[in-house]
Order: sequence, then structure tokens, then C-alpha cells
Amino acid sequence: MNRNDPYYYEKLEYEREKLILKCAEYCLDYDWSLREIAENTGLGKTTVHKYLTKILKHMDDDLYVRCKNRLRSHQKMQVHKRDAGGRFSR
Repeated sequence: MNRNDPYYYEKLEYEREKLILKCAEYCLDYDWSLREIAENTGLGKTTVHKYLTKILKHMDDDLYVRCKNRLRSHQKMQVHKRDAGGRFSR
């Protein structure tokens, strides 16, 4: 892509939207965590989180709700693991 191209920013936005949908697919179809998605897409964990929680909401509301619920379930599992480890190691 060349910045002198009159459609440069439209193409850039299109590529970004494809990447966001790819992250959502990894989240739902493969049941990957944010870290796994970030590792496989070459993005940062914070960027993936922002894509799935803020930007996806404006693109596809149904997909956003499903991803948000999946991320919540991952978070609950992590909290449960932390609580169980502390209680059982005493």
C-alpha cells in the first residue's frame, strides 16, 4: 500500500476490520485466551482486548456479546484458579 493512493485509508481500515474479525473468530471458534490470540496474530494483548471489547461493539453487536461472554468465562476461570491455589497450599 502506498500513502499516495487515494484509497489508502479505506484499505487500511478494511485490513483492520479483517484483523478484528479474525481475533473474534479465534476467541469463539478455538476458545483461545487473549494471550493466545495476541501471540498468533502478532498483536499485543492490550490491542486484542481493545479490539474485542471496544471496537467490535461498533462493527457487529451480536459477535461482540458472544466474545464478551467468552472473555468473562476465561476471567472467571483465572480467578477460580488463583483462589484454589491459595486455599489449598496453606
